Amino acid sequence: MSSYIKFTENDMRLAKQADLIQYMLAEHPDRVIYHTGTLRDCNHNSLVIYHDSYFRYSLHEAGDSISYLTKYQGYGWADAVSSLLEFSLGHDVTHKYKKPAAPLKPYIHTFRVPPDTGDISALQNYIIHERNISNRIFRNLIYMKKLYATTVPGVGRHYACFANADQNYYLLQNTKQSGSQKLIYTENPLGFWWFSSDTFLSINHVFSMMETNIETYEDDYPLFICESPLDAISLYELTKEPGIYIALSSMNRKNLNYAVHSFPTENLGVRPVVLSQSQTLSSDSFCSNSSYQRILPIGNSWNEDLRKIRRSPMSLREVDYDANSFECALLDSKGNVKSYSTYQNPKNLKLIDMKILRCR
Repeated sequence: MSSYIKFTENDMRLAKQADLIQYMLAEHPDRVIYHTGTLRDCNHNSLVIYHDSYFRYSLHEAGDSISYLTKYQGYGWADAVSSLLEFSLGHDVTHKYKKPAAPLKPYIHTFRVPPDTGDISALQNYIIHERNISNRIFRNLIYMKKLYATTVPGVGRHYACFANADQNYYLLQNTKQSGSQKLIYTENPLGFWWFSSDTFLSINHVFSMMETNIETYEDDYPLFICESPLDAISLYELTKEPGIYIALSSMNRKNLNYAVHSFPTENLGVRPVVLSQSQTLSSDSFCSNSSYQRILPIGNSWNEDLRKIRRSPMSLREVDYDANSFECALLDSKGNVKSYSTYQNPKNLKLIDMKILRCR
């Protein structure tokens, strides 16, 4: 058997198109860290990792994804190409030839749970006033301990912490412009943040689930896979669709499969899955090899769509009416309905299905 792999031009093109940021977060999360809003190599503070390249500012050195893995992560050239190709395609194509990456000096990271500072006012200003999330949803997330205010000494004083305590997964979003914008504290690199639409039924329902520590969902409850907690919350605000809303830590197949299989049905089957990412090159690549349905925001993100609706003096919003029709509601700046127009849907699809694009 040949001791090397003969890669085609298409193989090389696909390998170089792999998202290097997402690859490092998925495969080597202990070797990178977010700093001042950019992903950096733990051993070289001036080395910034981009989606398809890197730049080491102290040496004015630039290179593509393959060069970064071979020069700074101990990969052989063939291993780097095959690993990026596998990540790009979403499945193992060269497992017979791959060799383990050479071990590096480990980056020592001590996991800790971000403390709850109790600074509700600053958190409320960011979530409700800046991001236009409703007060009811904000309060329920606080009660469920899925959201709280925290601080990171030496980095930033005001962070919104989106917590999944069961997985020791905590995603921190800076509520100010200065300092690192996004941080993740976790013992599980496949971890994710989530909530269900049941969370927002009533405060009494929230207390009931907290007391029993049991959450059960109908088998037809879909999983909405989003890019961030704010997008997940905004998508629910826009659609009010029953389901489980998930924000992955990294857009790759391993993280997706882990999240999907975390919510089995009673017969241990897989729930319906709806990929709810914005239309970007990395998201398109993530969805391209999936058979799952996909929905797209009108703007750059679900939160952008929500803010436009909440901030516009008058805005149009489509809402489900029944099984085969829907209404287009004219809203004022407070979200009050001014008038309705009802449209029949001859294809007998729900509104959210009408916005779904099949991944090809």
